[in-house]
Amino acid sequence: MLSFFERSKRGGRPVNLFRFRYGPWDSDVYAYTDHEAAIVHQGITYAPVPIERGAFSSSGSLDKQSLEIAMAGDSEVAELFRVYPPPQVVALTIFQGHVTDPENEYLAIWVGRVLTCAWRETEVALQCEPARTQLRRVGLRRHYQYMCPHVLYGSQCRASEAAATQQARVAGVSGRFLTLESAPANPDHFVGGIVRWRDAVERVSARAILVVAGEVLTLGGIPQELAVGAAVEVLYGCGHTLEACRDVHDNVANFGGHPYIPTKNPLGIYGAFS
Repeated sequence: MLSFFERSKRGGRPVNLFRFRYGPWDSDVYAYTDHEAAIVHQGITYAPVPIERGAFSSSGSLDKQSLEIAMAGDSEVAELFRVYPPPQVVALTIFQGHVTDPENEYLAIWVGRVLTCAWRETEVALQCEPARTQLRRVGLRRHYQYMCPHVLYGSQCRASEAAATQQARVAGVSGRFLTLESAPANPDHFVGGIVRWRDAVERVSARAILVVAGEVLTLGGIPQELAVGAAVEVLYGCGHTLEACRDVHDNVANFGGHPYIPTKNPLGIYGAFS
């Protein structure tokens, strides 16, 4: 049943609320509205900014339908995508309601995530996909393989993240090269690992470690907002082999691969007793 405000174009004043969430904490929320004044909804204040969404429709199917959000180029959300994509998912929920509604009811009309950000002079275009498209993705399958398929430090791996973490200080940053004040112990163990730190607003950022050469780490991307003297955490990587699981993480009990697969085909030309 349509509400009083939805029965005619003159009967209501529809506005949109855009809630971007980057990370698990309350401080990781960026909230905007296309109304001329701030709106408080569910304890979150939505700041008035120039922002506009594209049109979308609900077809009832799982067809992928992207949504474009246009907003100012100096917004906090746009800064997350500057230079290097954010290491965490930027989720988006759009609410819609009427400013003349005394019950202050705003319903969620779109839920998804931001995929890319394109700069267009003074504004940016955020390309988003709905959450329902993730239902079409093929889940990970377990294969009969030598290598371990578990995500490092994940729920199935269960390797100790605390035991594999070393604290360090930044001595210099140049592009993708990060110099620490002292070389980490067991440097070979950190290849394939990550460097993790917190920025000025306590957001967690991370980059993959590609090469370790003494105090210099070659990262998989340019570290943002990482200054000389900042504290970082350096975590072990993993080769996903039985040897790496045993020697680096002492986690053989949770190894998910099959290291003893026969290398000879029993149906081949080899003799039974060769």
